[in-house]
Amino acid sequence: MTQFKRIFKYVWPQWPDIILVVVSALIIATFLSMSFVSIIPLLKLMMGNEGIHGWIERKISSERYGMNFSVPDKINEQSNNLLVVRLKENSLAEKAGLNINDAMIDINEMRANGDINDIPRGKLIETLAKADSNTNLALIVKRADNDNDLTLTLNSGKKPFYVDPVEKILSLLPRAPTPENKTKAVAFFIIGLSIITVFRCIAKFMQEYISQKIVQRSINHLREDTFAHALRMPAGFFVTERPSDTVSRIIRDSNVMGRAIKLILGKALREPLNVLFMLAWAFWIDWKLTLIFMFGAPFVLWVVVVFGKKMKRASKKSLIAGSQMLAKLQEAMIGLRVVKVYNRHDYENEKFKSINERFLKQSLKMSKIDAATTPVMEVLGMMAGAGAIIAGAYWVNYGKIDSPEAFFGLLILLGAAAESARKTSD
Repeated sequence: MTQFKRIFKYVWPQWPDIILVVVSALIIATFLSMSFVSIIPLLKLMMGNEGIHGWIERKISSERYGMNFSVPDKINEQSNNLLVVRLKENSLAEKAGLNINDAMIDINEMRANGDINDIPRGKLIETLAKADSNTNLALIVKRADNDNDLTLTLNSGKKPFYVDPVEKILSLLPRAPTPENKTKAVAFFIIGLSIITVFRCIAKFMQEYISQKIVQRSINHLREDTFAHALRMPAGFFVTERPSDTVSRIIRDSNVMGRAIKLILGKALREPLNVLFMLAWAFWIDWKLTLIFMFGAPFVLWVVVVFGKKMKRASKKSLIAGSQMLAKLQEAMIGLRVVKVYNRHDYENEKFKSINERFLKQSLKMSKIDAATTPVMEVLGMMAGAGAIIAGAYWVNYGKIDSPEAFFGLLILLGAAAESARKTSD
């Protein structure tokens, strides 16, 4: 911590660049998480049977009225009816008198000739999603235990602020779920993803370049101050302190500190933000599955802390051994004539060999810790992912998750979050 405070005084004067680095990292995290979230609508387009419009408007209706509808599929599609599969307590839908398994067949008398199949399912969903604030909607509902159609009044409540902007974006896409329209929609999403990727890569370039500029300037000033400080030291200091130790601190140790600063301003800043943004989206999609996945987080943090402490001790001992090796090399090269005159080759070789063995021991210990981190993280991630997959499969089969496409998209998002967490630990 003391060393960090000392180097901080060289980094902080460049605070405008630090702000740019942080902003770039936020842009990267935002666009990267958006790229993974867009997988869900793409899966909806390529695998689903209701289309992007139906999916988004169904989500809007679910949030707005507190009721979930069944998702149509190719095997067992519920004709054109909106089948209510879940109701939230004290929601607008429950207050209107709707029950689970009610089939909504008409809204505001849109039927032309009394045939319930005349009104497409998508039109009913669109009417619910786009309804103005505090409007009474006349619902015609078919109930399983009643042969007669029921008429219920559903108040639309306050219209969410995001409905109109979302509908404007949806208007750019064709509504009819024909193969040609699906292909156009996929191309639209791919173009959007490409644009997002370009901006994300520009932000990543800015972060990498500016962070390296901060590092180079900081280390340059640090070397200058260290050299000036060494020149002002009394001559007696170098009687007990080897000159090679001072040289090692100016050159080797400063390079190590530079790599540490680069890591803090680069991957250590970017990857945790990626994790946070991806987990935020995952909680929005399904918080229960995300919590199951997060059960592995305490174990991962414990592994990171343990391995981090081990790596810190090994790195410190490696720096000491490296300084000793540099001192021995300098001593042997300066006194090479004396070594040859007194035939001390074997002695010098054994002494250097001993220092080199200590350096090798610490290097191998660092390599061992580094090699063990990724496998342990992958095992813990797989255990957490297995729990989420088992629970998710159960919820999908029993209709407690929006759709299989949303479940697969959530798994991909959580996998990306786990990978970013692994990169952070590295």
